[in-house]
Amino acid sequence: MKQTLKYVWYDIYRSIKSSLLELISINSDTDFEGTINSLNNVSSIRGAELWFLVCSVILISVGLDENSSAIIIAGLLISPILKPIIGFGVGFGITERDMIFSSLKNLAVIIFIIFSVSLLYFLVSPLGHNTNELSLRAKPILLDVLVAFFGGIAIMINFSRTQKLIAFPRVIIAFMIIPPICTSAYGFVHADPKFYFGAIYSFVLNLFFISLAIYLISRYLNFPSHYFIDTQRKKKFQRSIIAVAFLLILPSSYILYDVVMEAKIENSIRKYIEKYITNNKYEAIRWEIEDEQEEPFVKIFVVGNIVDTNKINQLENDFNKYYLHKYKLKIIQIHVTESEKLELKRELAGEVELSVLRQLQSAQHEKKQSREKIDSLQQVMKELYLNKSLLEEIKNETYIVFPEIDNIRFGLLGSDVTDTTDKDLLSIAYIDFKKSTNRNNRIKIADKLSNYLQLKFKRDTVKVLYN
Repeated sequence: MKQTLKYVWYDIYRSIKSSLLELISINSDTDFEGTINSLNNVSSIRGAELWFLVCSVILISVGLDENSSAIIIAGLLISPILKPIIGFGVGFGITERDMIFSSLKNLAVIIFIIFSVSLLYFLVSPLGHNTNELSLRAKPILLDVLVAFFGGIAIMINFSRTQKLIAFPRVIIAFMIIPPICTSAYGFVHADPKFYFGAIYSFVLNLFFISLAIYLISRYLNFPSHYFIDTQRKKKFQRSIIAVAFLLILPSSYILYDVVMEAKIENSIRKYIEKYITNNKYEAIRWEIEDEQEEPFVKIFVVGNIVDTNKINQLENDFNKYYLHKYKLKIIQIHVTESEKLELKRELAGEVELSVLRQLQSAQHEKKQSREKIDSLQQVMKELYLNKSLLEEIKNETYIVFPEIDNIRFGLLGSDVTDTTDKDLLSIAYIDFKKSTNRNNRIKIADKLSNYLQLKFKRDTVKVLYN
């Protein structure tokens, strides 16, 4: 019985393992021949590709200069750099020297073009100030290694497929390569070694780990090697890769540690201010870290009541509770006198009074307009009422003069009632003809009636509408 259960569990294990391996397998759709031929047919960048690259570099440089991620992404979408970097990684994977050297030559030309175009842009740029997008490229951290490595894996898997899955794989490579080179050009123009060398390090770091990921995937997919490497040389090559990777990771690890510690310190300062300084008596309006001095300190700018010496000593003691032993606390008091407070109140009261006065004036103007509108309407109604007998008389005369008319009604129309005057009002007569009246007669009668009513109403125009 135990033996039977053992076989059952083993079959379940094999089934699950087989399903998982099938699920994560990327070997079935690999296009070995198409991938190699595509990389071998790569020519130097020229023509339309060169124009695309120049436009891409200018857009990315503008995005870095204006601190705009949207413009940078637009530049990445049109960048043509893809195959030289893939060729470099795959060349090592299949030990194809011609592919390696060809890819390196094309990559060197691309780097030169990117640096030159970006250099020209930053030389003539009216902005040219440090932005957050530039700072990010000059200070790579360990997490950037993961971005480059897994980006390289995705690129190689997609490039080796018979049916491509990623619409814009060039964006991943361009994101890792072009912005750091543009940032190094910015550092060169402004003679800032931090930006220049930091960006170069970022570029080398990204290029190495993208190429490493492409190399490893090409080996995993068993791309055919062009010539055999003996075991000794293979081990030496693998050790060299590990050593270079380790050396490249070290600075980024230190930078990541520095960034994490800086964020931790800033968070501690915010918590300290929220708990011990911000209250009903005083408020911290700003704070800054001065760590370029021999004795680094944190300056906190406080407004409100004067902070006495005892309170400052207490604040300094509490400051150390937040693991900020490295820094000294410096309270900068911004005192507002009673006269300044009164003056501020007067200014605020004056602004409020002026705002209320304007609102009252606006309300009075609206009220006046409404009154005028009502008066105008009342006048119109009064005229209509006084002329009611006249209208009845005109109606009766109309039926006698024009027996073809079955019914007649009168009205007044103004374009804007508030500006209505006697001349602006347009008299309108609505008439219903008898069914026996033909169209030609209706037109003639309407014209005659209009002239007749103009004389009766003593107006320049009377509009006659009929059915």
